[in-house]
Amino acid sequence: SNNEKLDQTGVTLCSVCYANEPDSVFMRCGHGGVCYDCAIDIWKTTGECYLCRLEIEQILQVEPQKNEQGEEYLKVIASTQMVDE
Repeated sequence: SNNEKLDQTGVTLCSVCYANEPDSVFMRCGHGGVCYDCAIDIWKTTGECYLCRLEIEQILQVEPQKNEQGEEYLKVIASTQMVDE
């Protein structure tokens, strides 16, 4: 979307810290736009998505990819789940 902050190189930045690339997605809502560190921080602090307030069940760390047709998609490279102690 056009309202995401871009740094000087045109790279989209985390909408919380504006320092890192947004590489994390909350499940089950699918909202993202944040880096892994901020995603974990939000999860520990509120336990819910900062956009829709749905409970966070896990965080997927993703990496943008392109297929042979040049279509962009997100490849899941890690999944973090909360463990009850």
